[in-house]
Amino acid sequence: MAPSNTPGPVRYELVVEAGPRRGDVISIDKPTLSLGRQLANDVVLPDERVSRQHARLDQTADGLYITDVGSSNGTFVNNALIQAPTRLQAGDVVEVGSSRLVVRVLTAEGPATLPPGAPMGADWAPSPPSAWPAPAPAAAEPSCPAPSAPAAEWPGAAAPAWVAPAAEPWPSAPAAAWGPAVAGPPPVAVRAGFGRRTAAYLIDALILFIPGWIVNQLTLQPAVQRLEQLSTMANPSEAEIGAAMGQVFGALFISTLIVWIGAALYYALGWAKVGYTPGQKLMDLKVVAADGRPPRFGRAFLRYVILYGLPWPVAMLTLWVSLVSILMVLGGEKRGLHDRLAGTYVVKRRAFEAGPY
Repeated sequence: MAPSNTPGPVRYELVVEAGPRRGDVISIDKPTLSLGRQLANDVVLPDERVSRQHARLDQTADGLYITDVGSSNGTFVNNALIQAPTRLQAGDVVEVGSSRLVVRVLTAEGPATLPPGAPMGADWAPSPPSAWPAPAPAAAEPSCPAPSAPAAEWPGAAAPAWVAPAAEPWPSAPAAAWGPAVAGPPPVAVRAGFGRRTAAYLIDALILFIPGWIVNQLTLQPAVQRLEQLSTMANPSEAEIGAAMGQVFGALFISTLIVWIGAALYYALGWAKVGYTPGQKLMDLKVVAADGRPPRFGRAFLRYVILYGLPWPVAMLTLWVSLVSILMVLGGEKRGLHDRLAGTYVVKRRAFEAGPY
């Protein structure tokens, strides 16, 4: 038989550990709550990585469940992407965009606790009211109505109060597993300036020079040698000269395209996977999004295109965009056009990871 949509004898809360609403406590005060970026949701999370309608919380007789409703970036429970309605237990960690929400379970007599040695996310449910230790002396245990019921509906002379724990009693994932606990853009004090970023660029350019030179030797050099041979001939035909010139331009285009794609993957994969390229690591730099994590690959690739332009011959159209983007780093926010459009920040890695702010 399907579970009824009636809250059980416990009350659930979500403690926001990270994200735009860091420090808030969200009470699950009705059977179904919607989470998302739109103001029409029951729980509004103002975050660009959160979909307009992102997830749904259902409090049933069996417990609290969370369901992703087709969000773009997914919903995670204990660092695992959920694919179906997932039951939440005390101490579970829910990630929606940059927000990290810890599940807290309250009872009429105090906080529900995990059994000794139970890991976070274990398949454990609070004991039924009959198994709770009764206070001494105590009269008959009153039944607990839905959490949203007013105090006047409690049986007996007085209604027991929901009791929150004095300190977090449930295990939590190590801070290193979640990245810096920031609740918005990193402060200007830890953002990297123009000089250090330029030095990192020169190091990366030197690293990419060797594979680029090899590609040019394999693709462009044979076409150039053919053209040089024709120039030493006494009477080369126009057809031969035209074919040689076409071979040179074709080889130049192919060589440039291969080098551009290789450089794009070098930068975008480095930014998306760990937040830095080898040159940026040597200069103690890191590229992060507003939530303190490395940007997703799509944003990292967009950042590369804006900063370094497109391959020849289209590159001339984006040269001025690249130049303006680089010069904008000299501004007070230390963000170029590529950072603003990709939603990223370049920070001093050790100072940033030593947070919080």
